[in-house]
Amino acid sequence: MRCMLDTDTVSYLLNRSPRMKPRVPMKECCMSTIVLGELEFGAANSSRPDELRQLFLDFTSSVRVLPVDEAVTAKFSTPPAETRYD
Repeated sequence: MRCMLDTDTVSYLLNRSPRMKPRVPMKECCMSTIVLGELEFGAANSSRPDELRQLFLDFTSSVRVLPVDEAVTAKFSTPPAETRYD
């Protein structure tokens, strides 16, 4: 895995924001179960819960969803050089 996605990034990708362009293939990305829970919460509390839930479930089939443990937090806390701010 080269990239761990957070909730905001997944939201931008799902909404096809023109400002958000992936720098790595989605098959090299993952997200945590926390992000999945936040997406579930957002969909359930929206005006289009079924549509949004299906949208993020389709998306999660293209990325690996990881449980949160020490290895995940270590990976998340050390982003690759191309995502660091100078």
